[in-house]
Amino acid sequence: MKREHLFRAKDINSKDWIYGMPSHDFRFIFNSDNTDSFDRYEVLPETTCEFIGAKNKSGHVFENDIIQTPFGTGVVFYDSERCAFRVKWIRTILEVEMSWLPCKGFKKSITVGNTFDTAEFRSFLQ
Repeated sequence: MKREHLFRAKDINSKDWIYGMPSHDFRFIFNSDNTDSFDRYEVLPETTCEFIGAKNKSGHVFENDIIQTPFGTGVVFYDSERCAFRVKWIRTILEVEMSWLPCKGFKKSITVGNTFDTAEFRSFLQ
């Protein structure tokens, strides 16, 4: 089984998303497109998000993504008490505040934003 380790963070100057591997202090992202060099980008450490290992209709799903499913809209987050990625529901038909979303659920979802770029959800998980 092949695992894909991927992170993203916002460039400190352009505020564009940079994808790759973070430095130990999360201040830099090393470009994953160029494995033959040490291209690095200075990023905002607080915006570093990890790929959760699942993809949806929009592509890779990262922590802090806002996803929309047939059940509702929620924010993907890492639950350190349970050592797992989960969804905190914002608007839902479910009667739960948080849940695990099975792989089939992720595949049917779309990413509609993230907590850093969507003002409405900026402080949602704090």
